Amino acid sequence: MNGSPLVADGNTSIESIASEAMKRENAHLYDDIIVTNEGRYAGTVSVQNLLISLARVESTLAVVGGVCHELNQPLQILLSGVELFRLQREFTDRHPEIVDLIWNQVSRIQSITQRLQSITMYKTKPYVNDTRILDLDQPALDQPASQVQQ
Repeated sequence: MNGSPLVADGNTSIESIASEAMKRENAHLYDDIIVTNEGRYAGTVSVQNLLISLARVESTLAVVGGVCHELNQPLQILLSGVELFRLQREFTDRHPEIVDLIWNQVSRIQSITQRLQSITMYKTKPYVNDTRILDLDQPALDQPASQVQQ
């Protein structure tokens, strides 16, 4: 038994806890981590689950980065095309609502990709059929330890 177990607050980032866990002596490297919430015992998490969560975060961020990269070129073409429509008075005067609708939606996509590109950690929110999706309205600065499966 380890006389000095690793204790981490549930709001501490997974990276920070994983880094601390890997600094332990070899005999205690994979000992469970005690998670607290405001100084009170909240449970334990295994290093294995912590590392799985860290890998999940890293792979999710890699996918998000790739998707944003792939969307940017077509998005720029759409923005340029809509801007050309806006400059052509003949079309704009006949169909102002269509041009505005397209511009607003393309701008919305641009805003979403910009938010995705700025994510370094994330939170999820419930979606249909018990699935979870990225919560783009509430990006987290850190993935807290309290969100790791125990």
